[in-house]
Amino acid sequence: MLFGWWKRTRHAPEGRGDQFAIPFRILCECGGELRGDRGPAAETKRCPSCGRPRLIYPTSPLVNLRETIRLGLQRPIPEAPPPPKKIRKRISRWRTPLLAVSFTIVVVVSFFLIVFESSLFRKGKLREAANRAYIQDETNEGRRALAESAFAEAAEHFKHARARLITDEREKLSAEARWLEQLEQEASIMADLSSESLPQILEISKAMGEQAWRNLFKVRYQNKPLIFDATVSNAGGGVYRIDYALFQDGNPVRIEIHDSPLLKSLNLTWPARLLIGVRLLEARRDSNGEWLVTIKPESVVLLTESAMFTGSSVVVDADLAQQLHKQAGWLNVGPPKKDDER
Repeated sequence: MLFGWWKRTRHAPEGRGDQFAIPFRILCECGGELRGDRGPAAETKRCPSCGRPRLIYPTSPLVNLRETIRLGLQRPIPEAPPPPKKIRKRISRWRTPLLAVSFTIVVVVSFFLIVFESSLFRKGKLREAANRAYIQDETNEGRRALAESAFAEAAEHFKHARARLITDEREKLSAEARWLEQLEQEASIMADLSSESLPQILEISKAMGEQAWRNLFKVRYQNKPLIFDATVSNAGGGVYRIDYALFQDGNPVRIEIHDSPLLKSLNLTWPARLLIGVRLLEARRDSNGEWLVTIKPESVVLLTESAMFTGSSVVVDADLAQQLHKQAGWLNVGPPKKDDER
């Protein structure tokens, strides 16, 4: 409203500050009369009769304000702008989260690009390649030692290869780790194999008393490895018997394995043919005077590698090779496949 008043005043005719002139009429003391219109400012006028000066007050500013209000009320009310569409509100509402997500993605991708290209990551890749080369070299050296019947050396190479492999927690139960452990166990059995067969060992006891025999067995034969290619039956109660044709003093010799974790884990139909390496625990007479030979339960090893018989009197024919392959399948062990075979 005041802006309208200012506009009307600004465009008022020159010489007049107000287009709404207010007339005045003043009676002088002499009986004369002064008439006219009030101006925008106070002024002094003289009486036409006596010439005395009279102060004439200006037009009140409220006159212009009142007229401005009147004109403003007569103007039409402008229409309100249409409300914004809902889709704009939705876009505005999601703009900030979308920008935040986009910024986060850019930061994360940039971080991984920096890490992957960093010297630390390259060092990790080089370290992994070096480990793999070491494992392969030790495995190859172990296989070479097997071909030369150097079983103790072979066992050490397989042990070192597996130790380096399982530094990675993910590889502890891998097929390659289990295969290397299997080769180490078989080579250890062959490296320490008894030079005397079980019949020869029991024959020595004939010329000795019971106590003397126990002392000799403990020092010379206990924990000594033997190999059996025989039928094994499950007698129940965790007892497994090796069907080996051996007699002492006219009576059959019983060979038993008690609570073997390996034999318990095999999903076989008993009795079954097994080619196994074992370590002796005890050889004594039972209450009936018959010989009982027991095996260390944790020492039982199924043989799976034909190279273990290199340089021995055992001929690995088709039948024996098939049995070794079958036992490797029971244990689910074997050399790892190459990248092009996977």
